[in-house]
Amino acid sequence: MTLNTTEFLFPPRLIPELNGLRGEEWRELIELMSQKDPISIERIGFELFIVRLNNCITCHIDSYRSLHGCLRCTRQTISRYRGNDHELINLYKNTTKEIEAYLKRQTNNYWSIEQPHV
Repeated sequence: MTLNTTEFLFPPRLIPELNGLRGEEWRELIELMSQKDPISIERIGFELFIVRLNNCITCHIDSYRSLHGCLRCTRQTISRYRGNDHELINLYKNTTKEIEAYLKRQTNNYWSIEQPHV
């Protein structure tokens, strides 16, 4: 069942609905992301990748994209992507690496702050 709903950013509950839009590599990625823990770095990276690809940040309530809903917008974006599956998946992997680097910096910053003596 597909609903014409629009959310603030790409809703992760729609990930399984993206299966079958491209080739085998894409299908495997979607199946993997559908099974990942919602707070895993891979899943968060995938969601950010989709948000960037769709340009969700610029979508607003009365836009053409919004009127058709997140699923239709994402399907259209993925289907019309001009690169091959490998390029698309590399974009996802790069986004995941960005998140890992960000979290590492945050962890390093936290531990570099002088801790109060108790």
